[in-house]
Amino acid sequence: MSIRSELYRIRKTLRGSIETAPIEYHVAKTGNDSQSGKSLSAAFLTPEKGIEALNNLASSVRGAVLWIHPGFYFVKDGQELEKYHTRIKAVDPTPESTVFFFSGTSGELAVATLDGLTVKSGYNIISGITMYVHVNTKAAIVLTDHTSGADEGGFNIIDGLYFSPQAQDGMAHCLKNIGANKNIIRNCRFEGAATAGIDISSNIGNPVSLRIEDCEFIGTNIGINIQCANYNTLIQRNWFSAGVQSGENMTNAIVITSGMTAGKVTVKNNDFEQSAANDISDSKAGGTLIEIDNDNGA
Repeated sequence: MSIRSELYRIRKTLRGSIETAPIEYHVAKTGNDSQSGKSLSAAFLTPEKGIEALNNLASSVRGAVLWIHPGFYFVKDGQELEKYHTRIKAVDPTPESTVFFFSGTSGELAVATLDGLTVKSGYNIISGITMYVHVNTKAAIVLTDHTSGADEGGFNIIDGLYFSPQAQDGMAHCLKNIGANKNIIRNCRFEGAATAGIDISSNIGNPVSLRIEDCEFIGTNIGINIQCANYNTLIQRNWFSAGVQSGENMTNAIVITSGMTAGKVTVKNNDFEQSAANDISDSKAGGTLIEIDNDNGA
């Protein structure tokens, strides 16, 4: 075997070992934050400690996983994920099995004064967790830029989250997207937000893009609210409904405000079932809206 072939074999072996054995942390109701968190038997007690452990990893570490075991967790508001290339995953992704209840103090019920979790980094996946915020003035998750650079905070995937506030704990936004580049939101369920299920509120740096697909929006007042200058947004295969519980309503499935001055919004293969005046309310100042094969409306 040549030296070149042997070096290739070694690199492939090392790469395979890294990919199959990522750093793993665990959070469980039986845990303790004084432990290492590196196994279920040595799990952390709080998600805050797990997020801190991810943030403290060296920048060269890729693919670290924070496993959240089933349980109801009071999580201190204002959490920030700053580490790139991580995963925060529920062991059991069944709705209501693993719950983050963002409030003012970890371990007890208090009014949240900050957004729940702000993702300030990129290439992360967050999946399978039910999200609440107490009370209705904040967002459960914010995707934002770490700096004003165009690629900071991008390429994140929000997958299979369940935003389901109780009537007295309705959040303003389930998910708020501020200037983050090339993110995907998929397979999520948004319920009962006082303002919007997803609020695309402003942009930082260069034009950005966002995909929202295969989600359910139920009684969120507005399903998706677009009020920024230059997003390119694909909204496809989603279901919008007014809901039936007390306090649930949907005035519009999608709202595009005059704040949109450029970019393109493509609305494709969505199902509009809400009892409202408009499926899409469009008052943009510029840019393009494309509607393709939507049911019951557009």
